[in-house]
Amino acid sequence: MNLKELFAPDSWNFKDMHFPYISHRIPGFRKLETECLPKLRKLPSKLPGTVSSYTPFWIYKHLRSKMEWLQDFTNSKWPWKTINQLKTENSQLKAENQFLETRFYRVDLTLDPKTVHPRLEVSEDGKSVKDTGNIHDVSKSKERFESHTFVLAKQLFSEGRYYWEVEVGQKIMWDLGVASESAPRTGKITLSPQNGYWVIGRDDGKDYWARTDPWTCLNMPRKPTRIGIFLNTKSHEISFYDAQRKLKLYTFLNVASGKFYPFFSTGSVIGKEFDNRTLIIPPWFEEEEVVEEKEINN
Repeated sequence: MNLKELFAPDSWNFKDMHFPYISHRIPGFRKLETECLPKLRKLPSKLPGTVSSYTPFWIYKHLRSKMEWLQDFTNSKWPWKTINQLKTENSQLKAENQFLETRFYRVDLTLDPKTVHPRLEVSEDGKSVKDTGNIHDVSKSKERFESHTFVLAKQLFSEGRYYWEVEVGQKIMWDLGVASESAPRTGKITLSPQNGYWVIGRDDGKDYWARTDPWTCLNMPRKPTRIGIFLNTKSHEISFYDAQRKLKLYTFLNVASGKFYPFFSTGSVIGKEFDNRTLIIPPWFEEEEVVEEKEINN
């Protein structure tokens, strides 16, 4: 029995559904479990070396509940509810799998102080930026943004796939995304793909927008606190994720070829409310993963 036959909707008689009817399918699930578990246990050792210190625990955490659910399937008294749950789980797994694949391309970023607006302050390690509310004396630079509170990363990406995350926390104003190497940096700048900016953002703690032309309002059931950005020059796409919930928020399509900088903004200079909260580039290997490693080993 293959997966297509096992989960085919036409094979389920919901009118006469009861446990004896479904019991003959249970060996198929047991066989599936027997085949999958050894592969799952071997998976961490096959992951790329760049994420080997992190990913095994991440995978363990997110697959553990799926394994337990599969093991409990044989005890289900209401199979039709289980099938509906299975459909939901399948959709969630597809979304999580897509998100996990993007994380294999994670890169380390450092903010470029040569590009930062004079009102912003970049940390010494280049991993965070905040709006101070005051204009600072800075050296003249043709690379610097002078009319908008923007800053770029030092890294310039061309061909390939690249993923990074930014902690926005409770900031009420921010913009994040990608800027082309040739995008304007002086004068009035409109964030849009036509001007070389592929960006999403939040305004005044309310709505979330994709900076298209005109803007596209994004449906956010929950406020994301960490944004994932995935630049895929091969497919000419730039995607944004709620990194904690592992959900895609928006994708820019038909992105022109070129070279791109990761883009950051603390919000509008002329805002209704001053927001000095910090944008942070989080480390790859975080404390919560260390805690999980101890739990697994114990």
